[in-house]
Amino acid sequence: EVACAHEHFAEAAEVEGLVRTFGESPAARERAACERAVARITEVLEEYQEQPQLLDPHLQSLVGALLGLIVAHKGATDATDADAPAFVHGMFELLYVLSKVRGYKSLVKLFTHEVADLEPTLALLLLLRQQEEQQQGGQGHEHWRTRYILLLWLSIICMMPFDMAVVDAGRTGDSSVVQKILRVGEHYLAATDKSRDAAAVLLARFLTRPDMKEEQLPRFLAWA
Repeated sequence: EVACAHEHFAEAAEVEGLVRTFGESPAARERAACERAVARITEVLEEYQEQPQLLDPHLQSLVGALLGLIVAHKGATDATDADAPAFVHGMFELLYVLSKVRGYKSLVKLFTHEVADLEPTLALLLLLRQQEEQQQGGQGHEHWRTRYILLLWLSIICMMPFDMAVVDAGRTGDSSVVQKILRVGEHYLAATDKSRDAAAVLLARFLTRPDMKEEQLPRFLAWA
């Protein structure tokens, strides 16, 4: 309704302040505090689903801050920070909310996408899959937003014009990055949540790379 229309991202300072506090205060990263902040940010962002363009002036800084927090804390173990895994999933959840409100294409182009990002992003996705299989027999849906964003992140990295053969030098078979990407993409094509959509985007972009489409695309089509 016109009466409810926004003129600008009125809560920008509040949202950016909450995100900034995640990085500055360990207390803000504790599970309960993090969940409250994530819920508040989600509530605010979803108010802009009818006018998502109003987020654009702040989108790059928000995405950059959230990715920075993920990179800074993804390596923490339970022994050093018991709330780290929940916190990292919370940051992925906020990226998912941004993708839902603004559209994944607008969001994913703001992700870091250098060659150096390829293996750490893939490793995080493979770790998540391993944890799902160990904890829930491979049927877990609790962290599907994290999977969704990681698959999209990997898809934009795979569009970069680097030589995959150089990345895979000295590695063959199941240890190769190519095979790991294909396997994880094919696995999540069978998901019943939005991870399936992101897996389709990843495979479409990866298999149409010049160094993939002649050999790997026919194999995938035969598999499918």
